[in-house]
Formats: sequence, C-alpha cells, structure tokens
Amino acid sequence: MASNIKQKDKQYHFLGSAILAIVFYTLTQSIIGAIVIAIGIGAVKELYHDLYLNRGTPDWYDMLANSLGIIFGIMLVVIFKLIKGV
Repeated sequence: MASNIKQKDKQYHFLGSAILAIVFYTLTQSIIGAIVIAIGIGAVKELYHDLYLNRGTPDWYDMLANSLGIIFGIMLVVIFKLIKGV
C-alpha cells in the first residue's frame, strides 16, 4: 500500500513538472527560462511545503521525478515546434 502511494506521488511530481515546463515555456518563449522556473517551483515546494510547513517529507526522488517531468515537457515543446515548423 505505501509503495503505491509513493509511486503515485512520483507520478504527480512528474506530471505537474511537465505541465509547469510547458506552461512557462508558453509564457516566456524560453526553454531555459521554463526549466529554471519549473525547477525553482519544485525546489520551493519541497522546502516550504515539506520542511517548513511539515506537511510532507522532502525527498530527492521527488526532485528527480520533477526533473524528468521537466525534461519530458520540454521534449514535447521541441517536438511540437519541429512538427509545426517554428
């Protein structure tokens, strides 16, 4: 049971970070900017929500899932740009 919860948590981190990367790319039109903002939000979430508010456990695997989600989101942006010819 606990393993399923942890797996779901990592999936949420992955998906949320992918969405953040896509949204911030759309807003900034900068791949680097989108990556930096999405990583920053993930790090702040881990520190503030988990450490300061004590509502979770800071986890390097969460940051790994965030990073992989950001990479996936940016890959989708690049593929879309290639298909669209921009």
